[in-house]
Formats: sequence, structure tokens, C-alpha cells
Amino acid sequence: HKLTVYDNNGCTANNSVNIIPSPEVKIISSSSPIICNGSSTTIGVNAGTGPFSYSWSPAVSGFGNVVTVNPSISTTYTVVVTNTVTACSDTGYLPVKVGATPVVSISASNSICSGSLATLTAFGGGTYLWNTGETTATINPSPSDFTTYSVTVISIEGCMGNASTSITVTPSPNADIIATPSSVCKGSSS
Repeated sequence: HKLTVYDNNGCTANNSVNIIPSPEVKIISSSSPIICNGSSTTIGVNAGTGPFSYSWSPAVSGFGNVVTVNPSISTTYTVVVTNTVTACSDTGYLPVKVGATPVVSISASNSICSGSLATLTAFGGGTYLWNTGETTATINPSPSDFTTYSVTVISIEGCMGNASTSITVTPSPNADIIATPSSVCKGSSS
């Protein structure tokens, strides 16, 4: 940019001034990522062109404008982008939401008689997927022998938890009527 200076007598002097704007921080992701506890995700910023340095807080895996994070609780990451020539800087904020892993349990009678229905009810919220393919919280299978049932519960954030239980099937007793003698006279008992 050209700089012109005028004094009170009408004299002028010209000089060139190089103006370098501070880096503009632009968030790469269009929405805040949601991850499950124990997972990781990549976050980053785009500061345009120029020689920049990046300072992330809290600590991240990697360096530069794109890094990997794996918080155990929802965390807002701060990145300070500094132009290494001018020392101008700007700050960006990238929130990462951590969804909870569902705590899953199954209520069931663990022993049934042969031919009976078992009632298994899963708890933990969200949506359910049983190893039988059913997607309701309660199922009523009729196993013919010892069977293990498992359910995956998926939270609204997409996080998954699992539980399983086994059902023991007790055979129905065979009742044979034994009568001796094979014929009974009126007035007698067998």
C-alpha cells in the first residue's frame, strides 16, 4: 500500500507500506463432531495462505492445522493461529461433544419350562438390536434348549452398549399312568 504524507506547507512525501492482515481462522468442520467415549476424531482449522504456527489447548495428538483428539468428556478445543512473519494471531474454538456409552441391562427369568415363552426386557435407552434381529426393548422367545441372548443398545448420539443373558430350558416331566391290574371290578380300587 502506498502511504502519502502531507505537511502544513503543502509538501508531500510518499512511501510504500506492506500491510499483512492477521490470519483469518476458518473452521473446517461445519458442525461440532459428536463422538462416543473412548473414540477419537479429527478436527482442524484453515487459516488461509501464509507461514502459520498452531497452538492447541488442551493437548492434542499431532501438530499443525489438523489434529486428532479423544476427549473423555465434552471439550472445547482452542487453537491460536500465528503468522510467523508478522506475529499477528487469531483464535478459533472447536467444541467436541462426547456421548455416553449406554449402561445396558437385561431383566429375564433365566429358567423356563420347555414350550414356554421367556420374557427378556432390555434397559439402557435409545434403540435396541437383539441377536434374534428384533428391535424392541422386550422380546418373548421360546427356546427349545439352553440359549444365550444378547442386545446392543444404541444411544441418541450413536454410542453402543451391550448385555447378554442365558435361558435354561427345563424339559417338561413325562407323566406315565401305571395301573395294576389292567382291569378293575366295580366296587374295587386300583
